[in-house]
Amino acid sequence: MKIVKKYLLSSYVISFLMTLMVLTVVMSIGGIFKLTELITRGVPWVPLVKVMVLSMPQAFTFTIPMAAMISTLLVFGRMSADSEITAMKSCGLGLWQIASAPFTFAILLSVICFFIYSFVVPRSYSASKGILRELKDAVPLAILEEGRFTQPFAGVSIYIGSRQDDVLHDVRIFQLMKSGGKQKINADTGTVKMDGVKGKIIVNMKGVKIDPFMEGQSGVAYLEEWTLEFPGKKFGYSTNTKPIYFTLRKLLERLKNTSKYFPLLDKDAVASEHSRLVVEFHLRIVQSLSCLAFVLLGVPLGVKSHRKESSIGIAISLLIIVFFQVFIIAAKSLSRKPEFYPQFILWIPIALALVAGLMLMRRAD
Repeated sequence: MKIVKKYLLSSYVISFLMTLMVLTVVMSIGGIFKLTELITRGVPWVPLVKVMVLSMPQAFTFTIPMAAMISTLLVFGRMSADSEITAMKSCGLGLWQIASAPFTFAILLSVICFFIYSFVVPRSYSASKGILRELKDAVPLAILEEGRFTQPFAGVSIYIGSRQDDVLHDVRIFQLMKSGGKQKINADTGTVKMDGVKGKIIVNMKGVKIDPFMEGQSGVAYLEEWTLEFPGKKFGYSTNTKPIYFTLRKLLERLKNTSKYFPLLDKDAVASEHSRLVVEFHLRIVQSLSCLAFVLLGVPLGVKSHRKESSIGIAISLLIIVFFQVFIIAAKSLSRKPEFYPQFILWIPIALALVAGLMLMRRAD
């Protein structure tokens, strides 16, 4: 029995780690392309790499349950196809005994996921948002691209022909006026900087042509220098009130006395905020328990599939994960409506997966 457990555990852990690595890389591809794009536009690479590293814990809360599900289907599907499960049963071992090592590993994964979700993710999320906010404030021209129009602010389109260090050349700005008309600004050169005190982004231009100069009046103005101010964010300003920012201790504190943290809200609004916190608390538990539920469901499905190919395992995993995500999205969308008890919606897929897994295990055993 010890040899069987050791064999199964080693096969499962190797498959899990490889699947986890592949899923994490796949989920990071979009971020890697965005990272490269921002670096080519002059954004310092060091803070961007920090942001990418800090986003990994949040990615793990998704990839760990997915990897647990896929690796379970792959390992037990291969063993079933090679008649290894049949050989073990002929030696007197039941399916529960055969799968005991993966189940133990799944419990460990659930504990790890809960720790990551409750303690690591809030801190990393806050840190990454702080870096991005300061980066945007410190390098506001990074949002502008050469040779194309961008819309960094509502009702404003900006074009820059080229950029040399911090100086912009061939600047064109189109912005909507209060009357609904359009104002066109052309400038030979310009600079963009952030005023951290006023919380504004300042565009200073030279060799300027403005048409029309005054709203409601036609006429072109030629100026040696002209400055525009756009709303930005002050350094250090933060509104980290999303539940994902809270560690488990802070989340429980707010759950116990929500009205204390929202003294200006009325009774209904406080109830809405409390419901949002309750959903977040249950979501962390459900996301963590999904590791165990996926393995419990994956073992009998893998045995019944009798396939060595990874395609069938991945397809089944994606269907189950999509099923879970539908309920999570529904609960989040109703998180501010306590009359619908959205926290219980999160438990529906877990309950169904556990019941289905137990029934399938009983039949397969």
